[in-house]
Amino acid sequence: MCCKQVLNLKIMIKIILIIIYCFNTTIYAQSSSDYYKIGDKKDQKGNFKGAIKQYQKALYLDPNNVEILEKIVFAKSNTGQYSSAIDNLNTLIQLKPKSSKFHFIRGFFQSNLKNYNAAVLDYTKAIVYQEDKIANFTIFSERGLCKMRLNDYTGAIIDFNQSLSIYNDPGIIKLKKEAEIKLKENPPPLKYRVIETTNLHYIFLKKPVLTTN
Repeated sequence: MCCKQVLNLKIMIKIILIIIYCFNTTIYAQSSSDYYKIGDKKDQKGNFKGAIKQYQKALYLDPNNVEILEKIVFAKSNTGQYSSAIDNLNTLIQLKPKSSKFHFIRGFFQSNLKNYNAAVLDYTKAIVYQEDKIANFTIFSERGLCKMRLNDYTGAIIDFNQSLSIYNDPGIIKLKKEAEIKLKENPPPLKYRVIETTNLHYIFLKKPVLTTN
């Protein structure tokens, strides 16, 4: 066999190997939907870490898929990965900036991490974008709890009042009483006067404000 024939044979072998490789890749390649389904099965069995790996593979192929991102967030929350879940929530909020649900969930995770100021900001946005009055009961209650942990008893009382205007819950009544006791024990400086501006927030003013009844 001459050198030219050997060279042609090598070229043919390379071509055949490339074809076989491409064929196998086509057969075994999985779509974002395939990884998502595998992740769902693992999620349902309580294998959250395994589910996260599959969801992340699905997300790699479809990076702006809201449903996949949500699945990752909840799977991470089930393993206590709140900081990592917040990263995914940041992406979700970029995709859906007026989602009350995503702001609420991020606020809840921030609260679990004891980032109460950040939680209050997210809960406030959740209230702004929430149209369901019943859902606002939960958001006001959670924001009130965060304010109590920040020793903002006046703000907590305002939020608990908002919750109670929606649903007269015994647990919230108890929390409100606790906040009132704490406020009496720890009154704000006299130079501050609290003015409730809306149902959502309030401000502190250093100068006395004249009000008329």
